[in-house]
Amino acid sequence: MNSINKQPKRVVFGGSFNPPGIHHREIIKALSKVFDLVIVLPCGFRPDKDSHKQINDEQRKFMIEKTFAGLSKTEISFMDMKKGEYTRTYELDKQLQKVYGDNLWYAIGTDLIQGGNRGQAEIQTSWFRGSELWQNLNFAVVTRGDMPASPADFPPKNVLIQYDGVGSSSEIRKRVAQGKSISDLVVPEVGEYIIKNNLYKN
Repeated sequence: MNSINKQPKRVVFGGSFNPPGIHHREIIKALSKVFDLVIVLPCGFRPDKDSHKQINDEQRKFMIEKTFAGLSKTEISFMDMKKGEYTRTYELDKQLQKVYGDNLWYAIGTDLIQGGNRGQAEIQTSWFRGSELWQNLNFAVVTRGDMPASPADFPPKNVLIQYDGVGSSSEIRKRVAQGKSISDLVVPEVGEYIIKNNLYKN
């Protein structure tokens, strides 16, 4: 695993955030200990994900703003959502460099790098031009308590971000559909909003 000689400047934390959870907020706090700026970038609409069809952009935007309010060194960019479609990382990196410069890092979970030493990581096998991204992008690898990764699997340009928590948007949606409490998974404003608007029931 490579080390870095100086503190990197900006990290992109992308995702669907559908809905955003407390675990996302805690990951941002962990990232902000290493980076000067955390750019939260909700992805545009993905027709391949049924969960994206359950709510509209305004609902997702409201929950994102409420979840990440008050976090230091954090900026939310809705540039991809405004386009109305999902931008693959290869093209997204080019767009973001025009706005933030070329010293960008990308936050990823250890689930995306498992098997990297064998060329079998999800980034390498599923992402558009994944092998090229694997070699060239700077990755901030966020540890997941439920999914450890071998140091041999890390991409060439990386920094390790320690986060021992767990959580997922799919688990939040699952609990809502089952009529279970999500008070421990989302901030109060988001929990109230989901109930009030009857979201994620189907």
